[in-house]
Amino acid sequence: ANGVPRGRGKAMGRGTPKGGQPSSNPSGDGLPADFVARTKELEDAIGEPLLQPLASRTHSGVRIRTLRGDGADALAALDAEGIHHERVADLAHGILVPLADRDLLVRSGPVVDGRLYVQGISSQRIGMQLDVGPDMKVLDLAAAPGGKTLLLADQMEDQGELHAVEKVRGRFFKLQDNIRTAQARSVRTACMDGRKLPPGWAESFHRVLLDAP
Repeated sequence: ANGVPRGRGKAMGRGTPKGGQPSSNPSGDGLPADFVARTKELEDAIGEPLLQPLASRTHSGVRIRTLRGDGADALAALDAEGIHHERVADLAHGILVPLADRDLLVRSGPVVDGRLYVQGISSQRIGMQLDVGPDMKVLDLAAAPGGKTLLLADQMEDQGELHAVEKVRGRFFKLQDNIRTAQARSVRTACMDGRKLPPGWAESFHRVLLDAP
């Protein structure tokens, strides 16, 4: 089921024309055929529309990195750079920025220096479900590019033991870069196949996050 929000994040931008108004795309036109087929199966199973929202996104998700402060200065910097934003009512550190401002957002000071992290709201919610704390040992599998790893690090107050594992070498280096930029010192990275962990290793963690590709 997690494949739906992941696909949503990649596909939404296609449904928004230059004028900024989202277009209707209930049939899934322009999306990968296998993704559309699987999503329609899920629609039938749960009785809710899933393809329609793919074409109707109007905002990008952003997260305040609490290890770098409460976000007040970062949001003030967005204001100074003319980037519109609003809070997500039920997500303490979630921010929405209009898609029209996304190019400005990714080049903005708070994103470049790591005070804010561009991350889909659905991804933020997934990370929050683990309910981790600073005294825990946590494992993040298939961790690249590191957004959820950093969310967990923030929740753990950069304490405890947080392991981020990524199999693909190129993605692993991207994970390392993001961890360094974010200054998350509690994160330990490893380039390995999460299906071939040392015997008994996975069972030693309080929480395991797998956002499968």
